[in-house]
Amino acid sequence: MVVVTKSNFVEQSNDFLDHLPSAAFVAVDEEMTGISVGNQRPPKDETPSQRYPDLKKAPETYSIIQLGISLFHYTGDGKSPSPPVIRNPSETSPAAVPNREDPDWTVRKYNFFAFPGKDSERSVVLNPSAVAFLHQHNISFDKWTKEGVPYLLEDQAEKAVKQYTDRVLEAEAKEQQESKQPTVQEASQRRVQLRRTEDVDFFTRAMATLRNWLDTPVSATAAILNNQNPDNQNEAKNPPEGACFMLPECNSFMRRALYESIGQEYPSLILEKVPGANRIQVWRLSDAEKEQRQQRLRKEAWSDLIVERVGLFRIFFALSQVCRGFELERDSPMLASSLADVDFHKEPTLYRGARNRKVPIIVHNGFMDLCFLQTHFVSHKLPDSLAECKAAIRKYFPVIYDTKILAAECSPIHFNDNTRLGALFARVSSHLEGRVQVIRPPPPPPGESASAGSDPSITSEEHFADYDAYMTGICYLGICQCIHRMSEYPGRSGGVAVKPTVGTLTHLLEPIDDPEVRKAFGRNLLYQMSMFNLDLEISGVNDDPLCRGMNKNASYRVANTPQSTNTRDIINCLSRQMDRTGRPVVFEIVWIDDTSFIVAASYRPNGTHNNRQQNGSGDEVLMEHGRIIHNALKDRFPNSNISSMAQYLEEQEKKRLAAAAETPSEPSVVSRMLNWIGINVGSSSQQGTEGPATKKRRLD
Repeated sequence: MVVVTKSNFVEQSNDFLDHLPSAAFVAVDEEMTGISVGNQRPPKDETPSQRYPDLKKAPETYSIIQLGISLFHYTGDGKSPSPPVIRNPSETSPAAVPNREDPDWTVRKYNFFAFPGKDSERSVVLNPSAVAFLHQHNISFDKWTKEGVPYLLEDQAEKAVKQYTDRVLEAEAKEQQESKQPTVQEASQRRVQLRRTEDVDFFTRAMATLRNWLDTPVSATAAILNNQNPDNQNEAKNPPEGACFMLPECNSFMRRALYESIGQEYPSLILEKVPGANRIQVWRLSDAEKEQRQQRLRKEAWSDLIVERVGLFRIFFALSQVCRGFELERDSPMLASSLADVDFHKEPTLYRGARNRKVPIIVHNGFMDLCFLQTHFVSHKLPDSLAECKAAIRKYFPVIYDTKILAAECSPIHFNDNTRLGALFARVSSHLEGRVQVIRPPPPPPGESASAGSDPSITSEEHFADYDAYMTGICYLGICQCIHRMSEYPGRSGGVAVKPTVGTLTHLLEPIDDPEVRKAFGRNLLYQMSMFNLDLEISGVNDDPLCRGMNKNASYRVANTPQSTNTRDIINCLSRQMDRTGRPVVFEIVWIDDTSFIVAASYRPNGTHNNRQQNGSGDEVLMEHGRIIHNALKDRFPNSNISSMAQYLEEQEKKRLAAAAETPSEPSVVSRMLNWIGINVGSSSQQGTEGPATKKRRLD
């Protein structure tokens, strides 16, 4: 496992950027300081739009501890493998496994520790139950708080990169200007004049001490700098190169006088203000030392930008670029591998470049993961409405697949199985044995500790973000293979050579608007812990589909039933129902409260996809079964309110709109002031209504 902290962020993020563009898909998972605000469970029939205001509080409140990313690359020949079958992920090289075929897939795992920077506006809030859970699974809070990589929002990162680029260009211009010798008249115009006796005396003493230091041989100065003469308090200790002298502390006016005089009298010296002190340090360097120091300071400034300023936004930015189909500009300050690769004369604009294949993001029950990415890298606050939130997610990640949706909705052999990530991985991985290889992290450079590459003290296990991302990707591979084998979706290779970036996942090459891919693989559908799935391609308030193949027009909400009603009563009412072909009616029961429940028709012919994917016959059978269920419920519960979910949601939306129209708008400050002095100012909704005019108060 590659544990990425501030100490190895440049090296490991460069490795990530090198391999990201060629990935077939990217699996993502996160560990957070909390995932819910409050302990109250929402009603089961609550729509995603109704639930969203409460859901958004968690990503706005809590923080990411680990961001796990796994890059999956296809390395096979483009042909469908024999019954796919993933070796136990022991992070071994192919050479360590004798007598085996070359793998079809390789995986690179990254576990980024994230912690807000010292200037961050984001507070760190810990949920007690989440902390206990993470402690139970050996998450290192010490590593998180001390070594976590900072991050910025998008606009802050763009501003930081621009400021850095401007400083570099200004320094270049200053060097060119300083290379020109000023005339005597120009030099005299810039000099300040010391008139006070105490200023002149201070200036004379400071220059005298500087001259004495300059007369000291370099070897003796080096001995002092190596702390062999600690009595001299003016000497800087252990500089990276050359010799350095500290002038006495003084105000800005005197510092300017010293800058001007020393710069004119000793132009070969380098002067700079001591950080955090009102002192000047003077560097005596050879030409080679000057060049070495200049290169070191430039590298430190770029490294500070990448690690301490931009931080993890570098990863988010590159990921969103590739997912949107843009090529990475590896000569930009943010994405270059080193300072030497940066082109400072190119305008630092985010999100541009040539178009390419959109790399999909793979998540498992990942709506909250995507929302956390938004609040950490785009805006601390999520949009007010779910429709706006969907648009924001798709802006950065246009193609998303949720393995929880794939298992529960699209894969016939997993419909009734436990779809928890660990359980799903245990079943799917056995069918991919020998086909996937986890790439070891690169060894640390000579002389560096193992922390520069991997952390041997931490083993890959469930609930580490990188390993959960890895399991998510494995589940995606296995379920997609299952769908290809057992469904009616034919794929589109048709004898044509498949691009090596995706191998047998030919649906990843389809146009973004291909309805077959959307239906067969659940593209841009996200799992919700409710009766509904969340559809990122739908913006309507109550248009998100029901889960498990249920249809709103074939699902019925029964309210105000006798409190003595139980599940057995409902089953007895419906268990013997048949359609006109003698096919039994299959249904699901969801209790809302003690007197309300939902019964939904459920039909998956021949064990294939959900009902949305049938060519008409599935929907027809579903609607027929729904009518049978409706009639049986009316006979059994004649005094209860029975309506289809489509009707119920339509009525709820009408009530919401009516309540919004009746809610008076908040008066402006001016309106409140005018009302206070007696001038009534009605809202726009009240103007033009019939009735007696309001009498104005007389102003005395």
